[in-house]
Amino acid sequence: MVERLCLYIDKALTEQGVDVAALTARHGLGRHELTDQWRDW
Repeated sequence: MVERLCLYIDKALTEQGVDVAALTARHGLGRHELTDQWRDW
């Protein structure tokens, strides 16, 4: 379930023109670490 949610967020951002890889790289994160600070599961 968690992976599906992460993929959904990634897809939604990408569809809106957000370069997720560049965004996370600017913050020193891997692509799949984007939501880590808000995760509580």
